[in-house]
Amino acid sequence: MSLWGTNGGFDNEQEWYVLHLDEDTNVVYYFGSLMSWHFEGVLVMAKNGALNPEKLPAVEAAIAKIGLTLDDLCTLSPQDNCPAEDMSF
Repeated sequence: MSLWGTNGGFDNEQEWYVLHLDEDTNVVYYFGSLMSWHFEGVLVMAKNGALNPEKLPAVEAAIAKIGLTLDDLCTLSPQDNCPAEDMSF
């Protein structure tokens, strides 16, 4: 899916790709830009809030398409930051 428009006077472009989709699990990859800021990410979403262990092989195969493994991902939490790489510039 391609999204583009103006947000607060700034041009915004995004591309979203569904890497896996079934009855209870989705994996999407996205990237985009806003002025000189470029971003990308992957979301693994489970309908019931927890990933069904039977879906792990499909999720692993989907994220392998973009060069990632499960060890590269973290569970999002509003209270905590992911233990990610250094994001300072």
